[in-house]
Amino acid sequence: MFRVEWLRPAQEALARQWINADSELRKSITVACHKVDQQLQADPWDQSESRFGNTRVLLQFPLCVYFDVHDDAKTVVVLKVRVYRKRKK
Repeated sequence: MFRVEWLRPAQEALARQWINADSELRKSITVACHKVDQQLQADPWDQSESRFGNTRVLLQFPLCVYFDVHDDAKTVVVLKVRVYRKRKK
């Protein structure tokens, strides 16, 4: 089990995006945030992809979460988060 820490800039970015969202998107963000925390606590390597250095990315619609894993400390540090939308056809 990993401990998940959100850096302040990531928390603030998530809060700004949630405040600026409509009610439907707010619900989706809230649900996705909970799922992200659960996934990162259980196994941060499982559904994420590597990026630059130690940084990984996890997509849980509508969130894109960048984080580092510190195996020795059993800690995941969330660096950045953004909201994305599906492309319109």
